[in-house]
Amino acid sequence: MKCNAHDFIIIDEEGKSFSGSRTNHEDYYCYGKEVLAPADGEVVEASDKYPDSAILESGEANCAARDIRGNYVLIRHADREYSLLAHLKQGSIRVKPGDAVKRGQHIANCGNSGNTSEPHLHFHVQEGRSFYTSAGLPIHFADIDANPAPGYAAIDPRPIPPVSELSKRFIMRGQNVSNKNS
Repeated sequence: MKCNAHDFIIIDEEGKSFSGSRTNHEDYYCYGKEVLAPADGEVVEASDKYPDSAILESGEANCAARDIRGNYVLIRHADREYSLLAHLKQGSIRVKPGDAVKRGQHIANCGNSGNTSEPHLHFHVQEGRSFYTSAGLPIHFADIDANPAPGYAAIDPRPIPPVSELSKRFIMRGQNVSNKNS
């Protein structure tokens, strides 16, 4: 099965995405980490006006923004191919509309803005500029290593899909993913 959107978190060997207090943003492993441009392109939208949403002890989403994306960057890579990177940390966006970006360029930092239950990066590719009316597109990854994530069963009891030729191009749930070049 191919997925057209991903929510990226960092978990430890016990399946936890934080160390310390569940309600403290800075205690999450991914909070503040660099967010990189997924491919060359042009920034067509960027929003950096929302504070982080509070993290509830219950784990439910608590949207503090009028836009469910929170702070985000939208990049046009080709005609009918745009990537969205959302839930970014307020004040961390380093690009603006009209800027050319290169794959791997630091464009922002991971946060917890918008409709989110904990700090993470939401990433998807869509065929048009509109978040609300554009169809999602399959995401083909290049030069990645994807292996079963230790501790994943602690947060999701479903079996992890096996690593296959397909998972070398498409990321599946329960995988620990890294760039081959890093």
